[in-house]
Amino acid sequence: EQHKILNRNIVLVSNIKIPIFYDIRPVSFRRLFDNLINNAFSYSNGEVLITLKKNKDNITISILDDGPGIPPEEIKRLLKPFERMDEARGNSEGCGLGLAIAERITQSHDGKLTIANRAKKGLEVKIVLPLISES
Repeated sequence: EQHKILNRNIVLVSNIKIPIFYDIRPVSFRRLFDNLINNAFSYSNGEVLITLKKNKDNITISILDDGPGIPPEEIKRLLKPFERMDEARGNSEGCGLGLAIAERITQSHDGKLTIANRAKKGLEVKIVLPLISES
């Protein structure tokens, strides 16, 4: 499924065919995804890929952009409040809180957020959240 957002492409790829059960706080979760998707588009050359994968114990959500990436030694700084990587990723508006907030929201849902450079170019932000049973 592919959608255009502000003249840019967002591609959603999912292996999830059955309902999943997860206890979320909708307002926080929306803010989490708003921050991550806006951040990806801020540095993207035009396309953002979102993948959803479910396995036995968790769901993994990856948001991948095709921007310039980050020097590996600088990645940990991205999760600190008010840290920005303008030199590596080009100029973008913002105050450096989006990824720090996203990490805290993920942690409040007992999940983990990681950031890594993609093989060719761009960045991947991955969220792993534990699933809950239907009951």
